[in-house]
Amino acid sequence: MWAEDEDERSDDHPRMQEYVKDVLPFFDEDDGIPNSLKALLYNRYTHWVGGYALADDVRKFREFLYSHYRPDLKSRT
Repeated sequence: MWAEDEDERSDDHPRMQEYVKDVLPFFDEDDGIPNSLKALLYNRYTHWVGGYALADDVRKFREFLYSHYRPDLKSRT
């Protein structure tokens, strides 16, 4: 489980490396959500919903993230 396993939250974890490579160039905000949690959610989001152009996947992930996890920041989308 992400919250209990430090390896899951490590910067060396493949999900985190994917997030740093794919998402951070488009979406790097200090919004109070740990990057390791965003990496986990992004990985699952793209597995089930993604598959379009990378910039579109990141934009739609950002909308999803803020609408479900930080609705107070939804205006940033």
